Amino acid sequence: MASDQPRTLRWSAPPLTDLTIDETFVYYDGPRVFTCLSSAGTRYLCAWAQSSEASDRWLCTSITEPRLRQLRSGEVELREAFTAPEHELYVATEYWSAEQELFRAEMLDPTAIPDAWLPALGFRLAAPRS
Repeated sequence: MASDQPRTLRWSAPPLTDLTIDETFVYYDGPRVFTCLSSAGTRYLCAWAQSSEASDRWLCTSITEPRLRQLRSGEVELREAFTAPEHELYVATEYWSAEQELFRAEMLDPTAIPDAWLPALGFRLAAPRS
C-alpha cells in the first residue's frame, strides 16, 4: 500500500538529517520502504532491514529521479538499489530506551550487507495508479 502523506523523521546523524518522507511504497506498522527528502533537496531511498527490542535498522542511499523511475516501473529490483547503489550506502540505526532515543548513520560497503537485511530477491515496486 502506498501513501504520500509527509512525515518528518527524527533521524539526526549526517547526512541523514532533516528528512521528510515523501513517498511510501511498503507500509506495515510504519513505513518500511520509502523515499524521503532532505532539507537540501537530496532524495534517499530507505528500506527497513532489521528490528530488535532496542533498535530498528534501515538501508538508505541517495537516488536520482531516473533510477527511481526504473524502480517504480519494475525495471530494477529493489534489492539492486542497495547492492549496486548510485551513491553511498548508509545503514541507519535508531536505538531507543526508557531514557532516550539515539540515532547513528554509518557508510556501508554494498558487498558487506548481510543478506537478511536486503529486500527479497525478485521484489519489485509497483507504481501507484492515479
